[in-house]
Amino acid sequence: MYQIGFVSNNGLPDNKHVEALKGDDTFNLLEMSLKEDIEEIGEMDALIIQSDSEGEVGKVCELLIKIRKQTSAIIWIFSDELPKTTRIILLQLGADGIINSKVDPEEYQLMLKNSLRHGAVQNMSHSLSESVEGPKDFKLIPSNLSVMVDGNREVGLTKLEFKTIELLYRKKSEAIPYQAIYRQVWNNKEESENLKFRVANLIFHLRRKIEKDPLKPEYIKTVRSRGYVLNV
Repeated sequence: MYQIGFVSNNGLPDNKHVEALKGDDTFNLLEMSLKEDIEEIGEMDALIIQSDSEGEVGKVCELLIKIRKQTSAIIWIFSDELPKTTRIILLQLGADGIINSKVDPEEYQLMLKNSLRHGAVQNMSHSLSESVEGPKDFKLIPSNLSVMVDGNREVGLTKLEFKTIELLYRKKSEAIPYQAIYRQVWNNKEESENLKFRVANLIFHLRRKIEKDPLKPEYIKTVRSRGYVLNV
């Protein structure tokens, strides 16, 4: 029997998706809070995190990063409220899938069961331990607030984006934590509840400008549970 943690601040919702999982003897569905002890959450085979509003995204991002330090359990996000940009950021931070109430309950039940049977789904991020030959043509152009990539493609950036890529470039091949990026780029030493989401959102927009495929980045790599590294 698989141990499935349903993480929400509002308890188990009364919907067909939850009923489908509760009615399957393969699953033991356990109710958990977003404030639950991370060690207890890490003991689950899979986690379903419900995000009821855009305002909870910061907490969900924080939880995702903490969970990935402890476990490789399958993590699905259940929400009807998330825009595309936020969904992509959550996937980059380690979520294995995002569903909403439009997905057929039986279909979701089978998706989860198949994922558990075949192990964790493919990791979309590369860690530093993976040997990946990165692109070589990369140059900062401070006077234009831009970067030159692929040898001949100049990409204009905002001030925040340039400060971020400049920081990563100064410490290239070194993983820069979320907190360090936040302090340097926003010049703010105070801890913010949404700092990881703000950094991830900034990196998302940087990748859209610099990378050929933002979902398979060559330049800005995610170091899961830590931060980002510039691969040049």
